[in-house]
Amino acid sequence: MASRNRSLRYAVALMLLVSLGFLQLLVSGLSTYVAFVNPYSYVPTGPVSSIEGMGMTPLANRAVVFVLDGVRADTFYETSRPEIESYDDWANFTAAQCSTLLSVSKTGYCVISSGVNSSESQVIGNEYKGVFPADSLWNTTVTNSGTTAMIGSDSWYDLFSPWLNYSLTFTSQMPNGESVLINATSGMPVTEVTLPDYRDSLVSQYARLVLERHSPTFMVVHFGETDEAGHQNGTASESYVTALKNEDTYVGEVLDAFDAMGLLNTTLVVVVSDHGQVDVLSGKGEHGGIEEEVLHIPLLIRGPGVTPGTYDDPVHQNSIAPTVAAVMGWAVPSDCSGTVLFQCLNLTLQQEAIYRINLSEIRVAQATRRISKMGYLAQYQSQVSVAEQLITYAHGNFTSGNNSSAIGAAITSIEVSESILRTSWDAKVTEERTARLLVVMVCIFAGILVAGVLLRRSFDGVKTALADRQRVATTMVVIVMYFVLLYVGLILFGWRFSASYFFTSVEDFLIRLFGPTLFALLPSLIVLFLLLRISDKKSAAPTDVMVWLALFVLIITGIYLSITAYFIVDSGPGLLWFLSNADRSLMYFFFVLSFLVFTLTITLTLLVKRLLPARLSADMK
Repeated sequence: MASRNRSLRYAVALMLLVSLGFLQLLVSGLSTYVAFVNPYSYVPTGPVSSIEGMGMTPLANRAVVFVLDGVRADTFYETSRPEIESYDDWANFTAAQCSTLLSVSKTGYCVISSGVNSSESQVIGNEYKGVFPADSLWNTTVTNSGTTAMIGSDSWYDLFSPWLNYSLTFTSQMPNGESVLINATSGMPVTEVTLPDYRDSLVSQYARLVLERHSPTFMVVHFGETDEAGHQNGTASESYVTALKNEDTYVGEVLDAFDAMGLLNTTLVVVVSDHGQVDVLSGKGEHGGIEEEVLHIPLLIRGPGVTPGTYDDPVHQNSIAPTVAAVMGWAVPSDCSGTVLFQCLNLTLQQEAIYRINLSEIRVAQATRRISKMGYLAQYQSQVSVAEQLITYAHGNFTSGNNSSAIGAAITSIEVSESILRTSWDAKVTEERTARLLVVMVCIFAGILVAGVLLRRSFDGVKTALADRQRVATTMVVIVMYFVLLYVGLILFGWRFSASYFFTSVEDFLIRLFGPTLFALLPSLIVLFLLLRISDKKSAAPTDVMVWLALFVLIITGIYLSITAYFIVDSGPGLLWFLSNADRSLMYFFFVLSFLVFTLTITLTLLVKRLLPARLSADMK
């Protein structure tokens, strides 16, 4: 009996030892989100050749970008927008998408302003602190002797303040559509009035004021009422649709101000959202994941040089900044990951050639910087040389007036550079996965070896019990039952491996943390004890339940270790540089946390089992 109890003690000790390792994995994994790092980012790309002297004539004198926060595309297109629709010359991109690596506001602000993917700028969440580290339209405007203005959320100021000439920002949104009764106590007829959203109405007023007084070259007008309404009431709510209609009115007010000043026909206008929203189980709107409702955003562009029409080809938010730069006659921001939306611009061959060459120079510079950081410079040098030679050829054709050939050479150069970026990325991911696999295999082998040496005399009871095939089968069935119930628990407690379905409160976190594991573990323990008790009644040789509990604990610990090892090898311990979204990281975190809950519950159960009889015995005395 002592040997069998010792078997359980050692099994629990091993489980606790593994849980300490899991705690370390949890801490290190969380740090990859809080302090996300891409060691192979090409930002800053560094200076590329200027387009000055190439004969580019600006198509527009000013640009204004309206950001409708949290507006999903389907609601946008299904809702009447009389002010925006009063202009029939929009280039309407119906398949526009925002960033997938945490589809949140600050990420969207940065991508819209710069064209830089969030994995490259390393601004992946709203927790980011500091000034935006990459080239953007803000500093490009200043470099080109223009002025900038921003009216809206204070997050924009936090990110781009060094390049803001004029800014009015707001930190909160009150009273957000609340109603008030007029004459409720005066004896006069009572009137119920819905108060307007102060922030968005003020955004419109101040945008017009800044325009009238300063006529900025580049201005962003950010409306947040839709995002707030979606978070509070869901995207199917009347308040969400009303907020969108209000923002349509505000956009119209600002455009009317441009028109009144005689500036509208020379101004590029962009209407876009930073991200969409999806209604979660609570009925509230959330975002951050890769659901269609979150990623699909409206994108409309109008102004000089823009060809109206509906464009169904998929485009990305990262193409807004380079398109604005092209219409304004500026060089594309040098860190930009996107491209110019040539399909909607009425450019001459010469103008198109200028920006094709500009983009090709950016891409080869980015490719060179990445492979240099990865240590792949020698392997890709020949391809880099090909891309550079094509750029030289494009310049030569441009100088001689053969713009079509210049465009073709530049496009081919871009394809070569993007191939370098893509294949070097894949090669480094494979290299790091191989390294993690070797480390995991060494750790597993070392763990098995140490456990075998230290515990070989302590598992005599387990060894003997393994000969009992019936009870072994019973234990294995209960282990399968545990993981089936764990899966069911994930569904019942509302788990979605998506950043859009993240925890909204401490209570929500605790319920979803403990719920699925306890839902699986407690019934499994009860069933295990009952089946063993039934087996004892039918068998001439009673068994020690603790031996089978030890086996149950050991095997489940091994399965958790195997699952975690798989995630570490495949996607790393947390949110690593190469992941395109947070879904697999959330799976990893769930299994780490689930094992910690499993360990805590088993340990507390055994402590109660050990202490309760002793307490009862003391009370009886």
